[in-house]
Amino acid sequence: MGHLASHGTAVSDVQVEWEADRVSVSTKRVGTFRTRKARSRLKITEDQVFGLVKQLDENCPLYRETGGTHVAAVFQGSTVVFAEDVSRHCAIDKVIGASLMRGIRLSRSVLVTSCRQTQSAMKKVVHAQIPVVVTIAAPTDLAIRTAEQSGVTLVGFVRGRQFNVYSHDWRIVRGPA
Repeated sequence: MGHLASHGTAVSDVQVEWEADRVSVSTKRVGTFRTRKARSRLKITEDQVFGLVKQLDENCPLYRETGGTHVAAVFQGSTVVFAEDVSRHCAIDKVIGASLMRGIRLSRSVLVTSCRQTQSAMKKVVHAQIPVVVTIAAPTDLAIRTAEQSGVTLVGFVRGRQFNVYSHDWRIVRGPA
């Protein structure tokens, strides 16, 4: 479900069935939609940025044990969904799909990742209509351009009590909460 949504496929009435090592996905209606700019008025504070990264770090057992996975989380208020995978793209797809299945409104959410943000990862975010992306890693130049053009706030290099805001900085409230 996350893979479909992150590639611009509008899906309704999705049914997912698991049988041993096989997953079947079916839907009554499938259509594509044009990418829209993120229009969400969502804002988060500097302290929330640091708190979300801390929660990501605390909820990534495979990464802490092996250092070989990517971690992604969607935060909407007090609701959070985590996913880990060896592929950054699959981790993002998983967390988007799990969020949709739980009824989370992605347009009011923050995606937090441990991985470098590439243009292809940012396109997933844009299709899912997530307005804020926070990563502990670096974004690529094309990811920054995609975020800027699409109305997405992109925060990177979150380290200690510092971070960089690469696009749409009005969503990050500076100073005390």
